[in-house]
Amino acid sequence: MKIIQATSLSDLQKNDIRGLEAVCQKQDKLQGSIFLSNAINFNSHINCFFMLYDGDTLLSFLPIFIPTSKEAEISAYTLPGHRRQGYFSTLLNKALEELKAYYVESILFVHEPASLDAKLVLERFNAKYEYSEYLLLYKGTNNSINPNDKIILEQYSKERIEDIVALNMDIFKDNYEDTYSMVKKSIESKDILSFLAYLNSEMIGVCNANLESEDVYIFGLGISTRHQGNGYGKEMLQLLLHRLVNINKKSISLEVGSANDRAYNLYRKSGFEIKTQFDYYRYLLG
Repeated sequence: MKIIQATSLSDLQKNDIRGLEAVCQKQDKLQGSIFLSNAINFNSHINCFFMLYDGDTLLSFLPIFIPTSKEAEISAYTLPGHRRQGYFSTLLNKALEELKAYYVESILFVHEPASLDAKLVLERFNAKYEYSEYLLLYKGTNNSINPNDKIILEQYSKERIEDIVALNMDIFKDNYEDTYSMVKKSIESKDILSFLAYLNSEMIGVCNANLESEDVYIFGLGISTRHQGNGYGKEMLQLLLHRLVNINKKSISLEVGSANDRAYNLYRKSGFEIKTQFDYYRYLLG
């Protein structure tokens, strides 16, 4: 057995992971897909991919998504015929050691309700349910997108990074250090498109799209607090979709909290449909 810890993945490792993912999706009736980029982790030096191989066969894989210094999201896949042999626990212990070294305070286990094996793991760790999110898939077409000229989108520029950070802090209420790290990584990443929404000459919103895989994933979409409730979020989303549907990708998706009725209704009216549900369970690091 060989354990590999890494901050990035080779093409061969990505192929191995996608193969493992496909087997587990079929076995467990899963709909989600693994995020294989560390582009927006708050610290790019943290090992966030953990792989357990037997020869050339990938038996288990555990990725960590660490957008802020406070918490990390963990999911995992193990080949069905090799479960209950301690492979997940081995990788998890390696991941927890890494996170503790960087003073990350807690983890969120990401779980699709269809996976009964994952449920048993959560019970063993006594992880506490915290919230759920829906993964939504865009089913609209170019003909259903109707952007207007009230607002315009422009890509992030490093010359305005402090203004962009301030706007993101107003919208998402994260601290300066985590927000600055996220914005800086978004600007520098070749796989992320990050946009500012302008009303006349005023910055009023932000939206992002990750192009790392064959699918486009929308994240970090929001309008400044003093401009909310005026329909600008819908206009910004329409403008973003207008750009994304012309990119040669398999699908466009995003996630929304199950309790966020306002955002959920906006996305449904804009052509998104539920693909699956993710449940998040918190585990505090001692």
